[in-house]
Amino acid sequence: MNEITVTELARQLSDFVNRVTWRGEEFIITRGGKPVAALSPVPSSVRVGDLGKVLAALPSLADGDLDDFEQASTQAHQVHSDELVDPWQS
Repeated sequence: MNEITVTELARQLSDFVNRVTWRGEEFIITRGGKPVAALSPVPSSVRVGDLGKVLAALPSLADGDLDDFEQASTQAHQVHSDELVDPWQS
């Protein structure tokens, strides 16, 4: 974690917020040489750079899952097709 002073932060707040937001950098803010606060990304956010990891962590479809889904959705459409209303139709 990088250390920055309160003065540096005040003078370049936008730059530091951008670095935290887009690069995921973290900073310890110091006053008089002593740490007083931290500036870091919100833990719940996901950055675009993490998308590959997120997709890789998803479970894979088993053989036949896609066919089963197609069959179930076709069957549901056949059963409920008379209930479907086109909101754009006048």
